[in-house]
Amino acid sequence: MGYDVHITRRTPWWEEEGEQITTQEWAALVAADHALEMVEVARVSPRDQDVVLEYRHEWLA
Repeated sequence: MGYDVHITRRTPWWEEEGEQITTQEWAALVAADHALEMVEVARVSPRDQDVVLEYRHEWLA
């Protein structure tokens, strides 16, 4: 099981158009919250499989 967290100002959140959170705002928020850290890559090995799935993004936290 997995989940996504969408941090946005848009209503509804899935809309393409709307006010954006700047990369500077995001970096400041991550730096100020001890529970968050910039990681740039997320890896997972699905159970019972010899594979590693990766997602890379420079603003991944």
